[in-house]
Amino acid sequence: NGLFLALILFGGVIIPAASLPGPLSVIAPWLPSGALAEALTQVVVSGHSPGLGSILVLAAWLVGGTTVAARTFRWS
Repeated sequence: NGLFLALILFGGVIIPAASLPGPLSVIAPWLPSGALAEALTQVVVSGHSPGLGSILVLAAWLVGGTTVAARTFRWS
């Protein structure tokens, strides 16, 4: 839960990515919560489909997370 809260806080969901300090504003769009927030903002506010960048970031997190989970998860 702590990781989820950190992703929401620093991913541009609660605090806009533009107002985050230096390195965090650069990292925020590459986090899954930042990419999802950007994609949803584009859809809801402008009515356009989300940009390819957001979709690629989310797809990379999907593939990476699935790969890590498949390699490290063990039934006890």
